[in-house]
Amino acid sequence: WPVGDSGLTAHFWDFGGQVIAHATHQFFLRARCVYVLVINARSADNNPNQQAEYWLEFVRAFGNEAPVLLVGNKCDLTPVAVDTHRLRESHPNIRGFHTLSATGYRGKYGREFGIFRDAFVAELEKVGEVQPWFSHKEFAVIERLRDESRKNPFLGKATFDDECAGRGIDGERREGFLTLLDQLGEVIHFPEIYRARGFREYLLNPRWLTHGVYTLLYSELLKRQCGELRRGDVSEILRDRTIEDGQGNVLRYPEKRLDFLIWAMAQFKLCYPSG
Repeated sequence: WPVGDSGLTAHFWDFGGQVIAHATHQFFLRARCVYVLVINARSADNNPNQQAEYWLEFVRAFGNEAPVLLVGNKCDLTPVAVDTHRLRESHPNIRGFHTLSATGYRGKYGREFGIFRDAFVAELEKVGEVQPWFSHKEFAVIERLRDESRKNPFLGKATFDDECAGRGIDGERREGFLTLLDQLGEVIHFPEIYRARGFREYLLNPRWLTHGVYTLLYSELLKRQCGELRRGDVSEILRDRTIEDGQGNVLRYPEKRLDFLIWAMAQFKLCYPSG
C-alpha cells in the first residue's frame, strides 16, 4: 500500500482475534511496525480497557515501543469507552484513539475515517524516516527472495549466502541485512532454532508456518486425543495435504520439514514434550 507521497510501501498483516490464534502472533510481531489495535465494543469476553491492555502487552513484549493506534469499532452500535489516559501511563507508545464503524466508512463515519487515515499515514511516515535504506544490490536480493517464495516456502542458508556474496554483501553487513529482512517479514529467521537444532533453511513464506500450525490446532485427531499428538500424528495430519495460502501459492508439508514446524511451536510454547 503506497504511503501518501513518501515513496514508502506499507505491508499489512492481519492478526486474528480468536483465542486459539493468539499464540501464533508472536511468530511475526516486530518492532519496525505501526500497530492498529481494533477493539470490539460488543465483545462478551472483556471490556474495551481489558481488551486494549491485553494486546498492548503483546506489542510491548514483541514490538518494543512501536507506535499503536487504538480503534474502537462498531461505535454505531455501542459506545466505545476506553480510558486512554490510564492506558498511556503504562503504554506511552499509544498515538491516538479513533471511534469508527467499518460499515459506515463511506457515509456517516467518513470524516472519522479520514482523520484516522491521516494519523495512520503520519505514523507510517515517521517509522519510515528511521528505516534503513537498501542499496540496489540489496533490493535485487529482496526481489530474488520474493520470486523464490512463490515456488518454495524455504531457502537454504547456503543459497542465501551465495546470493548475497555474489552481490558483494558479506560479513557483518550480511548479518544485519538478514535481521532487517526478518523485521520486514521477507525472511522469517529463528536464530535459536538454527543454533539448537542445526536447521539450515530460512522461511520465505510465513503462511506456511501459520497454516501448518492452524491445521494441527484445529485437527479432529488433536481433539480426540485431548490435546496430545505424537510425531507420527503430525505426519498423518499434514501428509499429502495441499493448502492454498490465499496468495495463489500451494503449501505442502513434506516429512523433512515437519521438525521445523514442531520446533517453532515448541519454542513459542504452542506445544510441550510429554513423557
